[in-house]
Amino acid sequence: MKTTVFTRLFVVFVSLAALLFLNGCESPEEKAASYVSNGNKLLDEGKLGKARLEFRNALQLNKQLVPAWYGLARIAEEKREWKKAYALYNKVASLDNNHLQAQLMLGKLNVAGNLIEKALKNSETALKLAPDDPEAHALSASVKYQQGDIEGAIKEATTALKSDPGNITALVQMANTRIADKDPAGALKYIDIAIQHHPDTIDLYQLKIATHLKEKQFDQAIASYHELIARFPDRDDFKKALADVYAETGALDKAEETLRARIASKPDNVTAIIDLAIFLRKHRGNDQAEAELRKHIGENTDPELSFALAELLIVNKKTAAAKAVYRQLIERHGGSPDGLKARNKLAMLELAGGNPEEAGKLVDEVLSIDPNNYRGLLTKARLQLRDDQQDLAIASLRTALKNNPNAVDALLLLARTHLAAGRWALAKTYYVRAIQAKPEDARTALEYARLLLQKNKLDEVEQVLQPVLERHPANPNLLTAMLLADIGQKRWESASTRLGRLHALIGDSPEYNRLAGIVFQGRQQYADSIDAFKKAYEAVPSDQKALVGLLQAYVLAGQKDKAEQLLKSRIADNPGEILPYILLGRLYQLDDRMAEAEKAFEKAIDTAPDRKEGYRNLADALRSQGRIADAIEMLEKAVREYPDSVPIRELLAEMYSRDENADRAIELYRGLLKDEPDNDIVANNLASLLSDTRGDRESLEQAEAIARRFRDSKVAFFLDTLGWIEHKLGKSGDAVTLLRSAIQARPDVAVFHYHLGMAYQAEKQPRRARHELEQALQLAKSPFPGMDEAKRLLEVPAATLDAANDARQ
Repeated sequence: MKTTVFTRLFVVFVSLAALLFLNGCESPEEKAASYVSNGNKLLDEGKLGKARLEFRNALQLNKQLVPAWYGLARIAEEKREWKKAYALYNKVASLDNNHLQAQLMLGKLNVAGNLIEKALKNSETALKLAPDDPEAHALSASVKYQQGDIEGAIKEATTALKSDPGNITALVQMANTRIADKDPAGALKYIDIAIQHHPDTIDLYQLKIATHLKEKQFDQAIASYHELIARFPDRDDFKKALADVYAETGALDKAEETLRARIASKPDNVTAIIDLAIFLRKHRGNDQAEAELRKHIGENTDPELSFALAELLIVNKKTAAAKAVYRQLIERHGGSPDGLKARNKLAMLELAGGNPEEAGKLVDEVLSIDPNNYRGLLTKARLQLRDDQQDLAIASLRTALKNNPNAVDALLLLARTHLAAGRWALAKTYYVRAIQAKPEDARTALEYARLLLQKNKLDEVEQVLQPVLERHPANPNLLTAMLLADIGQKRWESASTRLGRLHALIGDSPEYNRLAGIVFQGRQQYADSIDAFKKAYEAVPSDQKALVGLLQAYVLAGQKDKAEQLLKSRIADNPGEILPYILLGRLYQLDDRMAEAEKAFEKAIDTAPDRKEGYRNLADALRSQGRIADAIEMLEKAVREYPDSVPIRELLAEMYSRDENADRAIELYRGLLKDEPDNDIVANNLASLLSDTRGDRESLEQAEAIARRFRDSKVAFFLDTLGWIEHKLGKSGDAVTLLRSAIQARPDVAVFHYHLGMAYQAEKQPRRARHELEQALQLAKSPFPGMDEAKRLLEVPAATLDAANDARQ
């Protein structure tokens, strides 16, 4: 029967009247308290949804009401929504730092997340609030155990158990201490006591099983699984875990029997069918796994089985068959989510197979049906990047993030795209967002930290990695990155501490010994450095870093004779290797044995006449003695012998430039660019020479024509070259844009700031000019062209800098 307008109005009127009546009877504080009371009652009855509404109603009246926030936190905990529970308990603690239960729960969650420093603060607060509370002592036991204080953990757990013999946290920590003392029987005793007190706590059974498995007590583990399955028959995952134990012990028939029984008890359990197929592939062969999936696909229309079959076929390198499965899914499911998923999967397969056009058609189909489809947009971006359409790819990725702002793969792809384009600031923004979106993912943080190491932003490495390392203290890659940041900043005490932790993780490995050699060298413990580098070098003789490190250690220890002996031995064993000759020549240079150094470099040239390393080192050795003419003569001879060698011709052009013979250098660079028109380094050097050594308009225009290719470059130095040329041509607006892009990619290069400062000066922006010139002088580690000009301009007051520019012009 349809509700009339009159009926609806009457209901509204009655509701309003009741509301007015109630408002006249209860104050907002009383109503909020009533909502909380009802919520707690419903929560105790397990009616979580209704309880949540009551707590939310209370917060509508008072957003600072601690009991309501605490109720919501308990609901999230009950639902095992740990991220939400953590945020809500933090909210409770922020409103009332003396809330004991919030401190206790936050402490447990921080221990679980390996955030020990935070857990320690929670524990200390809880003990201050309730010195006799067994839960507070149990939390303290957990923290002390994580800190490696076994005796302290035992003491705190024992204190908790005196007043609460069934305290689950304390009993588990006592079990942990027994495991740490290699007493599994003692650990199992405490776990059994805990199970007696808490027979429905699944985690205790799993801890018991894990203890048995660690001790290779497979029969006991299997018996415990059967006990667990009997007590919780609806938990399907325990049957899978039991099958895994059977498989690990070689009882494959038992494992298969268990997996098939799992399917028989619930034939529509797609996960169970896929688990069986995975088992068959691993232990019975690909054909049996494929047959099993195809059989169930005939009986079960769930598309996940077909997706699993396609993945299996891809692994088995049956790509055509996998494509056929995806096309069947597309035909069967059309524009539904499963149909779009199949198109996306097929598109990725086509792209991987070198068929971007087909992949593009599939993605376009997806996006025509669902323009905001995340996977479709991600694949579209990859296709656009493949075609060097960076701006379009960025637009696709931004659209993908609108509905998925914390999607790590899109954030990372955006970060990498901006990085490739030389936009470091934007790349940094997206790396940080990716880390924040998934702080437990060590790989994302490590990728970003390695970039920071490359860019020498060492102080930022620890900021990025420390929170991640707290979650993954046993990750050697994270620890290594932190150690490298310490080494780069010469923080030898911190480096020594991290080195010890790394040794505990990876032992006496070649990588550890190479890093140890560096740290010992930094601490001037040269004997230890030599010993460490020796171990690394002897373990991996091809490790050039270990070889160079060992040589440096010998030199610093005053044992140059041993360094020389090592290199001669290396040459005897590897006469065709160029590096030992180069290193030997440099070693001779240290002792001013120049004739021997020259012979070593000549041997390097004889060993690899088509490589420039030998020529460069010999030329530098001659220049260091003031024999520039000899260096040039040597290179000219090499060019006559190897006229097609681009590296040697480049080196000669560079030597002409250093000798202030710009005309010869320009001539040589012109010839090189004619032979290799796509050689950007040659183009950059030629354009720079033309603009820096010839001030006439014609030469500047020639330089601009050569450097125009760099307008969309990702290389900071190329952008700077074109920007400086544009400035000299009076196009300072274009120059500012180019030079700002160069600085965004490499903010640490002093001369870039000088160039931008001069461009701002020409643009009549004196304050910005002053800022950039000051930056140039602060960053400069050695004189750069224009340094005197920068100093002169900075002596002029900011208000008159513009006038000074006019006078200069």
